Amino acid sequence: MRTDTRRLLYPTLLGLLLAAAAVLRLLYLGEPSLWWDEFITLGIAKLPVSRMLHTLTVVGPSDIGGEFFPPLYHLLTHAVLAVSRDDAVLRLLSVACGTAAVAALYALTAAVFTRAAGLCAAALATFSVYQMHYSRELRPYSLFMLLGLLSFLALYRALTRGGARRYAAYALTTVAMCYTAYTATSNIAAEGVFTAWFLLRGLGKKELSPRQALGKGLALGACVAVVGLGYLPWLPAYRNVFGLLQSGGGAPSVPGDFLLTALSEFGAYAAPRRGLPWLPLALLALGGLAVAWRPKWRDGLALFVAFSAMPILAFLAAGMQLELSSRYAFNACYALFALAGLGAAWLMERLAGHLGLSPQQTARGVPLAGLLLCLLVSLPNIRSLPGYYRRETSYSKELADYLAWNKNNVRFLFFQSNRNPKLVTDWYLPGVFENLSTYAAKGYKRAFHLIQSDLATPALPFAPQRRVTIQDTTVSAMGLVSTAPVALFPDAAGSAAYIEDFTTYRFYADCEAADNLAPETRYHTLTHYDYDKPGQADYRFVAADGTTLVRATLRLEFSASFLGDLPSDSRVTIAVAADDAPLTEIDVLTGDSFRGPDGRLVPANHEKRRFITRDYAVPLPPGGAGQLRLRIGYGPVFNPGVIEVTRLEVRADLTGSPAGPGPAEAALRRAAGHNTLADWRPGETLVAADALYAFAAGPGIPRGPANPFDRLAAFRAAHPGLAPVFTIPGPDGNPTYLFYDPALADPFVHLAKDRPVALRLDSGLPEDFAAVKLSGELNRPRLAIGEKAVTVPVLSPAPSTLLLARQTGVLRFEPSFHSEPEALAAFPLSFNIRKNEDEDCLSCKEPGPCSVTVPLSSAYPMRELRILSYPRVFADKAGKNTVTVSFSPDGKQFTPLDKLTSNRSGLWEGLMARRVSVLRFPKPLANGFVRFDLSGPGAQLWSRDDTRMRIEAVLDAAAFAGIPVDSPVFPATLRDNGGAPLSLFLSARPQPYLPALQDDF
Repeated sequence: MRTDTRRLLYPTLLGLLLAAAAVLRLLYLGEPSLWWDEFITLGIAKLPVSRMLHTLTVVGPSDIGGEFFPPLYHLLTHAVLAVSRDDAVLRLLSVACGTAAVAALYALTAAVFTRAAGLCAAALATFSVYQMHYSRELRPYSLFMLLGLLSFLALYRALTRGGARRYAAYALTTVAMCYTAYTATSNIAAEGVFTAWFLLRGLGKKELSPRQALGKGLALGACVAVVGLGYLPWLPAYRNVFGLLQSGGGAPSVPGDFLLTALSEFGAYAAPRRGLPWLPLALLALGGLAVAWRPKWRDGLALFVAFSAMPILAFLAAGMQLELSSRYAFNACYALFALAGLGAAWLMERLAGHLGLSPQQTARGVPLAGLLLCLLVSLPNIRSLPGYYRRETSYSKELADYLAWNKNNVRFLFFQSNRNPKLVTDWYLPGVFENLSTYAAKGYKRAFHLIQSDLATPALPFAPQRRVTIQDTTVSAMGLVSTAPVALFPDAAGSAAYIEDFTTYRFYADCEAADNLAPETRYHTLTHYDYDKPGQADYRFVAADGTTLVRATLRLEFSASFLGDLPSDSRVTIAVAADDAPLTEIDVLTGDSFRGPDGRLVPANHEKRRFITRDYAVPLPPGGAGQLRLRIGYGPVFNPGVIEVTRLEVRADLTGSPAGPGPAEAALRRAAGHNTLADWRPGETLVAADALYAFAAGPGIPRGPANPFDRLAAFRAAHPGLAPVFTIPGPDGNPTYLFYDPALADPFVHLAKDRPVALRLDSGLPEDFAAVKLSGELNRPRLAIGEKAVTVPVLSPAPSTLLLARQTGVLRFEPSFHSEPEALAAFPLSFNIRKNEDEDCLSCKEPGPCSVTVPLSSAYPMRELRILSYPRVFADKAGKNTVTVSFSPDGKQFTPLDKLTSNRSGLWEGLMARRVSVLRFPKPLANGFVRFDLSGPGAQLWSRDDTRMRIEAVLDAAAFAGIPVDSPVFPATLRDNGGAPLSLFLSARPQPYLPALQDDF
């Protein structure tokens, strides 16, 4: 029985470690947003398999820019996508590989050292946040770590035990490793170094005969040959990737603090960088290094030295202009765990000998004591877990939630770049917004524009209204107005010119139609929306009334970036036509178009972009033409070397004199043909309409279809501070016509008690308003909307927003602490509270505790409550500073939900680190109170304009059935709201609420 117990001890302890590893890696797996590197994996995995393999082979054009991994992980993720679109499910593959890597490390360490050392190494890996982190990412790292360990294990077993199955296992795991990461070649080199060591040492020690050594060497050589043959189909990709990485010239750099940084990450990845939390692990590894120098374990030492050193040496020798980081030293981390495991096991064996334990007691006690020691060494990791799980490396879900919650009357999304942000919003906001991949001039388009936050949003021709910056993305609202076609008015010399350089969004004002093409304003190109589809953009240039086009020339500038000698498959066609004649192709550009007379590519600029210019004489009928049509066509692209238009110039000579409206009024009339221009009526507000108001900008300007200038002052008085979304300039460049959209700047109608506001539907009648939003302080408001009396039985302090739609009710309280009046007014129930000067936070006014309480009440029962807060404490040495979040259904007995406590570091902790508490009520509640208790002056509660605290209640709104209207003009009246004003938004379209974007931790 005792023998059976000892036999089961190691499997049992390993099983417990693997269970702990799985749990730690699964906890809150779906909470963090996918970050950009994970979207790279996702973007590739979503492709059809054939295109995925081609894109990875040639580093071809795609939404993700470039992916420098072979396809195995992406193929596996592609299979998972067929089952689920859930972030957590997609990451399960990495979790499984990372957990299995713990077992593989045990097996390898046990094979080359001892089982006790293997168990200790597995324990260190189990609780390593570094290993955990890369086991939770939708990236190939954990699969590569697992296969690397298995490959070395199979190699060691083949060398020491022989057997065809072991050699086959080595070949199989090594091929899989090669199809997971390109750095697998450095592992193979390390295996070659170890094999040479093993065979030469065996020969020198007479442990192997020359025949045995030769046999093992030939067998492994055959395995490597099999691996090479298996990898042969992917060798072109290997060459392309390294050619691209080396094309920048220069040499890899090694930060001066690389060793310290790597040790800190290996030993305590998420722990505060104070003191030396990695030191116990490093000391154990040093001890293990000394022990491993003993002859019986020197093979293991050689294996782990080669295993850890070769990838770093290969990185330095590869000539890539990259900076060495711990991501290139995964092997070193596992070697550290193995040596530390050996050190821990040896220490426990010495301790057992010192205590005089029997062999049986030593056999049981060493692994248990080793595990205890490893737990103590792992304490910095274990203590850092709550902070690690809360840490956000990306705010993509927060960005998506902002866009969805504030959609209101905005229908479209468009991007400064049609690559990265598009992938994010397509993933988290499927079907919520329309995009501009297919563009038609018809219809006014309210849109959210997303741009990298360190870049300036183009201000012309559509004025951006900045809404928010979330991490590295700025969101602005724009109103897109088309004035297509482009009218050519001759100057005094009878000439006209049109120039588009794609530095602005003029494309959407001038282009008549486009499919799968859009401007990219960072690199100033007309680019694909999706590379794997053809695209085209149609322009029409019309001669001003009374004139005729007699001569026209076209100049186009193109750019492309090529990768080595890979042929470009990009194809751009230029076609023109006069009047209603069919389009005639006048040029086709391919990669060869960028070669000079000597056959060489034209020189590249500092961004590796190459430029060429083409001039075309446009054929016109003998008697001239009234219009010129231009089509720019792009073929689908799968290889590097995408050709894009960077500049478009049309120059024309015209005969005759313009008759009819001038250039500005003609543009106004074209705008009226595409967009609904509403008649402004004082005292009436347009709702549920994609319309805008146009005004003449000055006296004496022809009104045309715009509102007259004499109404502009009254309009501006009714909408103070409102800027035009679009402007038509006159010949002198000054505004001639101004286009306003009050509903884009503020989609809500502002109501005061017993002051009716007339609401007007611009065209048609919806059967009812499917969704209603109320914003402000909610004191169970009563409204009259048309003929319908509406009672909203909800109480919540300002600033609150309530969404009511069929079956959906959501109440959000989101205060900002930027201004003192708003911060203090947000909490009607407060004690000893103040706003800090020059900080967006609340703290205690006088020494002693303070608190704020948010009361909520709703006859639409509350099914769920989610509290997002940003507490901060000074981590005093006494550990007394705290911020506590509590909940009560009656305002009397409060239950703590979350507490940020001083960790005694002597520093301020927790700045803008989000904490989430979630309550799901088995029986829905009608009332609730959320309280924030601050222990004293060393505690704060933060809420910034762009990063607000939030209390969100999900309501059972089955009783809400919409609001019918029966007249194109109807009043909205606030009958009662406890004396507070209220803002109202009515929507004929459903308004989204996406619970999957909400975190639970």
